[in-house]
Amino acid sequence: MKRLFFALWPDTAVRQQCFELVKAGAIPGQPVAFDNLHLTLVFLGNLEPDRQAALMTLADRLLVEPMTVCLDRLSLWQDCLVCCSRTDAIDPALARLAEQLKAAARGIGLQPDARRVIPHITLIRQVNRGLFAMTETAISPIVFNSRQFCLLESRFTEGTVKYQIVKVWR
Repeated sequence: MKRLFFALWPDTAVRQQCFELVKAGAIPGQPVAFDNLHLTLVFLGNLEPDRQAALMTLADRLLVEPMTVCLDRLSLWQDCLVCCSRTDAIDPALARLAEQLKAAARGIGLQPDARRVIPHITLIRQVNRGLFAMTETAISPIVFNSRQFCLLESRFTEGTVKYQIVKVWR
């Protein structure tokens, strides 16, 4: 079984801007590896090969509209001890894509998170609980456009997590 999720995969320039936030800030924790920075659309969990194939067939039918993401704040999320760059401004095309991907997941018997997608890129994990007095800070906007989404596999090897692209839809 593979641990999978759908995501937007930002280009190197966007990742560099996000990584600069990590280097500039004084937020202790476990930084997310540069090559793992992504924007999750739908977490799927562990899937057997036949369910993965069925899900990919459903995703093949989706229309990918151009999307724009403008990450404009740094947030600390106490419930999961992470620091992320995020926005409340959700491009309607991104929201539609996330809902279509959730419907595809339900189509193979999964129960994806029912909440609306909150566009964010996790920057730091295992943030110290003592920092949660400050929950949000405005940042210079990090804007990126996307005309694609991907299916990613989360692999744990040699003591680290690595995200690998399984397939890209354009």
